[in-house]
Amino acid sequence: MPLVQKPDMTEVWELNLDCDKKKNDKRPGKAWDQCMINELCQLVKDFNQIDKSKIKAVNPSPSEPSSSQYSAYAGGKEAFATGFAKLVSTPVPADQQAAKDAAIKSKFSHECRYEEWKKSGSPANPARSGPGAMNPDHVHDAKLGGPLNDINGFKWMNDRVNTGAGAAMRGYPADKAPPLAAMENCGC
Repeated sequence: MPLVQKPDMTEVWELNLDCDKKKNDKRPGKAWDQCMINELCQLVKDFNQIDKSKIKAVNPSPSEPSSSQYSAYAGGKEAFATGFAKLVSTPVPADQQAAKDAAIKSKFSHECRYEEWKKSGSPANPARSGPGAMNPDHVHDAKLGGPLNDINGFKWMNDRVNTGAGAAMRGYPADKAPPLAAMENCGC
């Protein structure tokens, strides 16, 4: 969606993701749950905390296989996933378990995604396709100048939220770097 002017005259880049439509999608397995909306809201909040001087358009996007930066992009995601698997599967003494749990929880886009992951058996290698799939999300989007291989710049996010938000950010005017916003019906 293009820039939208709010009543206070500020311009925001409103993501074209209608949460009411997403929640009420009648296609099997397509309806968004509240956790997915929470993740979208957290993505908006996190993006708006990025230093605007660090936002720049990168063309082609590093996520495009034709990009000269694609190997660094893919490598960063895999390094995050590998580090996460190691964190999850490495045993620690009982007195260090709380710190380990906190470190694991910090790797998720929202607390609800962490809880969903725990309900699914806490796999060291979360599913990346199919129902409940998660993908590493760049907190500072790669196509807007985010670091490609800083494993601290990733969070596990529902695959459909991640890809939907990424698509909705296409055309974001990096030269103006306006705040990001979700549609009002998302309740962010």
